[in-house]
Amino acid sequence: MGLSTPKKGELVRLSQMKSVILRRRFWFAEREHSLFLECRLMQPRPTPRHERLMLTVLGGRAEFERELIKSRTSEGRKRVRERGQTFWP
Repeated sequence: MGLSTPKKGELVRLSQMKSVILRRRFWFAEREHSLFLECRLMQPRPTPRHERLMLTVLGGRAEFERELIKSRTSEGRKRVRERGQTFWP
């Protein structure tokens, strides 16, 4: 069986099928995007207990880092005083 040239009616049907496929493809793409956004919006919110726990953990870490900064800067100031230098000209 050899290849034959498509007739006029077949070309019309092919172009119609192509437009239908493209419309469906765009519809699915839009639907998929909207479902993705809905899923992002429907993520579970933490309960107040979890929020309190996270704030406590973050507050503890901040306090720990603050103490580290204080100790390092006080050591640096102490070394500067021992060398007899001043902080400001």
